[in-house]
Amino acid sequence: MSLYYMHHLYIQHTFVDMFKIVKYRTPISIYELFNPSPRSTNLLMCLPRINLDTSKQNFIFRGSLIWNSLIGQLLDKCTPIENGLMVPGSSPSSDISASIALVKKRLKDLLFITQKYEVQGRVNEWLPSNTFRP
Repeated sequence: MSLYYMHHLYIQHTFVDMFKIVKYRTPISIYELFNPSPRSTNLLMCLPRINLDTSKQNFIFRGSLIWNSLIGQLLDKCTPIENGLMVPGSSPSSDISASIALVKKRLKDLLFITQKYEVQGRVNEWLPSNTFRP
């Protein structure tokens, strides 16, 4: 039971830390290690190139992977203004202008919804098949 709970805590803390790093661009030494996608308007990160499987466990790779799998589910789509232009921050929860409290609440709700899926007639149990996987 606690292993899967820890998995969700890891995802929650990693995503919230990533959100703070991207939003405030601090600490700058860590922010510069991430590579935002130049083609994407939905705040995706390019995964770093790695040579070893053990490198997939570092914060930059795992953080980018978790970020990419959750960012579209937690923030609303930006809506165009009257003349059709997309203005970042035009909707209060559409990009990194969203509050950290809002992101934490939505992430917590998403992880609980993921957990509540019924598996083999058992609901609300910490099973590998009903944990969030990036």
